[in-house]
Amino acid sequence: MIYQKIYLGSWALGSNIHLKELYQMLSVGKSLNFPEKEVKAWLKGFNVEKVEYVPQAFNSVKGKLKNSLEFDILEDGIMLVSKEIIDVTKDQELLTHFMDSEMKPLWKNISSRDVTLAVVSTEEEKVKEEKIKYPIVMVVNEATEEDLVGVFGMFEEIVFKKVALEKGSVWIGDDVVVLNDVNINEYDLLEAVRYLMFARLYELKLNDLLSIQRKLWNKIEGIRSRKFYKSTELPLVRDSALSIQNQANFYSSLSRQTKQLLLWREKFINEYLTDHVLSNLFKEFFLSLRSTQSYLEELWIMTQSHANDTVQSVSLLYSDNQQRELRTLQKLFLISAVVSVLSLGTLAGSNRFAYNTDGDVIGYSKILAWHWGSFLIYGGVTLLASVIIYYSLYMIFTKFKRPERVLDKKKK
Repeated sequence: MIYQKIYLGSWALGSNIHLKELYQMLSVGKSLNFPEKEVKAWLKGFNVEKVEYVPQAFNSVKGKLKNSLEFDILEDGIMLVSKEIIDVTKDQELLTHFMDSEMKPLWKNISSRDVTLAVVSTEEEKVKEEKIKYPIVMVVNEATEEDLVGVFGMFEEIVFKKVALEKGSVWIGDDVVVLNDVNINEYDLLEAVRYLMFARLYELKLNDLLSIQRKLWNKIEGIRSRKFYKSTELPLVRDSALSIQNQANFYSSLSRQTKQLLLWREKFINEYLTDHVLSNLFKEFFLSLRSTQSYLEELWIMTQSHANDTVQSVSLLYSDNQQRELRTLQKLFLISAVVSVLSLGTLAGSNRFAYNTDGDVIGYSKILAWHWGSFLIYGGVTLLASVIIYYSLYMIFTKFKRPERVLDKKKK
């Protein structure tokens, strides 16, 4: 068996605007949208030997580094890094390191500032941190069936499909694809690799979105399954439900966005894949991906609806609790006002006597316990003060009180 080339792929959604930004950075080391100092820091690990912008239906930026690594970035965010095979294991490690430390961070710096939503770095990052595994496409020649089995064994992969092409064959595993004796020109070979990579990366994206959907659904169920909440918990619970709602809306939109890229690529299968068998193979792949995509879209619609209902229920509970607190406050001030007024009448009455040195009474006065004049004056003052204090606190409770965001507390 003769090893030819190994490709490693990743995907971060983007557009042709981001692709042109990338090309400008790699070709001249500058950008109209980012400070030059920042761009230089991003390009520190890039020793570009050659870079070109290739305008096609799928525009791309292709280049070669001085360490013989090659890259091919498409406008939809598909990233391929590759090299001639010398040692399969070491080559994979080198490509993985370059993808992790240089290529993905650069593309992310360019494209991720479009959406400054906190949820982008919560559920999705948690899913990705669990296990990052990049799909691999290898090109070999003169490989026997035993050789190909050995390649998949090297990566601990299972072969799911073996496809005999008009020239050569393709063995497809979960994250490894091997093209053997595919006698086509360099352009057609690259397009075949791009489509193979897109199909697998799209499936991985669907897996990520499904995992996120399950986690958000479980969080919603966790909120709804509790029968009782303390009043002090309600602000946090409400904000947590709002956070889940925001995430559901965001990822539902992201799912629709990925679908557009799938439909876009599907239109060009026959044009870009000259091998008849290979083009039919991708039509089958895309049909399966569209079916899974539709299923996932329905799940997101259900999740959004579930999140919206939960937010509404918790908000009503929170509002009702606030109303109860205000009613309690009203009763307390009413009682305090009445007690204050009536307390004027509890002053004990008394008789006052004046004596001379011999002990004889020379004067007498009587202090009354209640007087209507005092009642009107002090009662009016007490009621006025109670009203002022009550409405002051009412304004504080209703207008100035704001529960802290639960996500902000977690960050701290």
